[in-house]
Amino acid sequence: MQIQNQIENLLFQGKFDEARECLNNGETFSKQYLENNFSQIAAKIIEAKETDFIEKLVKAGFIETDIYELDSFDKSIFNPLTRYLKDDDESAAFFKDLMSKMDNINDEVSDKTLLGYFLEKGVSPKIIKVLIDDFGANTQYKNNAGENFMYSVLNTYGLETEKVKEYITILIDNGVDINEKNIVGTTPLICAVKRTRKELLPFLLENGADANETDNLNNTAFYYAAAEQFSYDMYDALATVSSPDFNIVNKDGRTLLTNFISSVSGSASDITFLERLLSDGADVNFCAQYYGQPKSGIDFIVEKKSDILKSVLENVSLDVNEQDNQGNTILHKVCAHNVNYDSEMAKETYRKVKLLLDQGADTSITNDKDETALMLASGDNLKIKTVELLMKQ
Repeated sequence: MQIQNQIENLLFQGKFDEARECLNNGETFSKQYLENNFSQIAAKIIEAKETDFIEKLVKAGFIETDIYELDSFDKSIFNPLTRYLKDDDESAAFFKDLMSKMDNINDEVSDKTLLGYFLEKGVSPKIIKVLIDDFGANTQYKNNAGENFMYSVLNTYGLETEKVKEYITILIDNGVDINEKNIVGTTPLICAVKRTRKELLPFLLENGADANETDNLNNTAFYYAAAEQFSYDMYDALATVSSPDFNIVNKDGRTLLTNFISSVSGSASDITFLERLLSDGADVNFCAQYYGQPKSGIDFIVEKKSDILKSVLENVSLDVNEQDNQGNTILHKVCAHNVNYDSEMAKETYRKVKLLLDQGADTSITNDKDETALMLASGDNLKIKTVELLMKQ
């Protein structure tokens, strides 16, 4: 008489010869028990590389071999495979034997193919290569967001850096475009920046990623690193290999420099970062349309703390008396800036005027409205110290 769950218990214990003998004697799998404990039993079989038990489970109907028929990879034989296949020849041989029984390996299950599932689960690169080279897994697949497998790899939390590099190398070798955009124009490099994967940036660049490629908002990887993440380290990783195009204007009328300046507070680290941008070629005079009006880096700088202006004056060869299309100099712009009833902002205006005067700013220059900087400052009582300073000139 067959003992209940005997074969399954023997498999749990790794007693494969005894389990095999039971099956040869006509005993059968316990359907309910095996279904309830399938993942654990499959794990034992995979670890021991007992290929004939895979065949027996297939014949008994416990392993679905048609991927089109699957509702979930997690509830299939592929889940324990992702956890128990090792990076060795024995595992590769076992996997080849199992995959030879599978049909429709490129079919999607919940907007995911088997290759994508294996990549997200961190399967050995050796197994990934077998799936591609021996069984024709489609490396060109894109999900509903228009993302190729590089995005899957970059977006998967917890994957080791070296494994990610191996995956991406395999994908590149199989024709995946490292600059291919998703439906919102993001590139794998931009994706890596947004995921703060600094350690991957040099690798991606060395393999052809374009740091000046723009997304649908007309932002680049440089822009996201500097003007949104405010990460000096990520910017440095990009700029060490590639040169930023500082004159790209995004859909909001901002450049990398203007968005950086408008967003930072003026801390010591902000100043260091700004000086790096300037040394790399950012032009404070470059104008872009902002709310229908041309606005340069200087226009944003005059609105910030005096330390930022001080850094610019020390690091850029700047004609402080140059006039814009409305005849305004930097001094005009500083004096005209609304301090919004804030006495500390008024003090910052005073400090900025002192800096400009030290650099030779001419207080007599008038703009297109025949206004001097003194006249512009005189309209605000909080700027009385600035007015007094200008009157002394």
